[in-house]
Amino acid sequence: MDSLQIVYLTSVENIHSSVYDMDGAFLGYFSGYNTKPGVNSEGSIEIIVDSGENMWVNGRAKYIFGFGFKFVEKYHIN
Repeated sequence: MDSLQIVYLTSVENIHSSVYDMDGAFLGYFSGYNTKPGVNSEGSIEIIVDSGENMWVNGRAKYIFGFGFKFVEKYHIN
């Protein structure tokens, strides 16, 4: 499967899936919220990090069944 902007990989079926950076380091869990791409934005997903805080990120990723989302490039924090 080719990589896509992470926002295109999300659905209600993968809420609470793990999110990893391109090196495999755990970032947090997908909260279920996202923003769709527009003229000025590529779209983002909200993740819940270990501290319980929320963080909005975007970038190219893959969804691996049973594993979660894995970025294939440096992700961006919004």
